[in-house]
Amino acid sequence: MVQPTQGICVKIIGVGGAGCNIVNQLSKYDFSSDINIVAVHTDSIHLESLSVTNKILIGPNITKGFGTGASPELGKRAANDSLQTLKRVAYSSDLIIICAGLGGGTGGGASPVIAKICSQLAIPVGALVTFPFTAEGTHRKMKAMNCLYELEKHVAVLSCKECDEFVLVANKLFLDCVRAVDGYQARLFQMINLFMKKSGVISMHDVRKIFP
Repeated sequence: MVQPTQGICVKIIGVGGAGCNIVNQLSKYDFSSDINIVAVHTDSIHLESLSVTNKILIGPNITKGFGTGASPELGKRAANDSLQTLKRVAYSSDLIIICAGLGGGTGGGASPVIAKICSQLAIPVGALVTFPFTAEGTHRKMKAMNCLYELEKHVAVLSCKECDEFVLVANKLFLDCVRAVDGYQARLFQMINLFMKKSGVISMHDVRKIFP
C-alpha cells in the first residue's frame, strides 16, 4: 500500500470505444486529484469528441486514425506501434485500472498490451471489462474470450461483466442497455474515488473488494 506522502498516482485508462465512453462519464465527476483519467483509442474522431483531458491516439501509422474495424489483431498492432507512448502513460503510476469492452478491436487488442506494459514496469494493474451482448453474435463473443485470455496473463485483479445482465434493467432497448453498462462501471470507479478521498490510500486488495 502506498502512503499519500509518497505522491500516490492512480490512473484509470479507458481503452477503445466502450472504455473511452466510461472514462468520458468519469471526467464529469469530482474525482480525487490523485486519480488521473486517460482515454486511449485508435479512432481519432471518437477521441476528439470526448471531454477527457488526457487523450491518446494509438497506432496512427497502422489505422490512420480510423479505428480497427473490430479487429483485435489490428488493435494489438496499434498498441505495439505506440509502445513508447503507452509506457510514458504508465510510468510513475502507483496503480492502474484498465476499463474496456471486449469483442471489438481496440479494447480487446490493446488492453492486454497495456496490461503487459504495467506488469513489466512492476505497476499493479487491474481491469474492469465487459463481454458483448448475445445479440452481437457468437463470433464477437469468441473474440472477447480470446482477448480475455490474453488480458488475464498480466492483471492482478480482473472483473468481467456480461452485458446481457443489463438487458432486463434497461427494458431491452439496446441503447439503454449500453448506457446501463456504462453507468454500472462508472459507479464502481466512483466507489474507488470515494475510497481514495476518505482514506488517502488504496491497494489492489481494496480494488478487489470494490470490484464484483
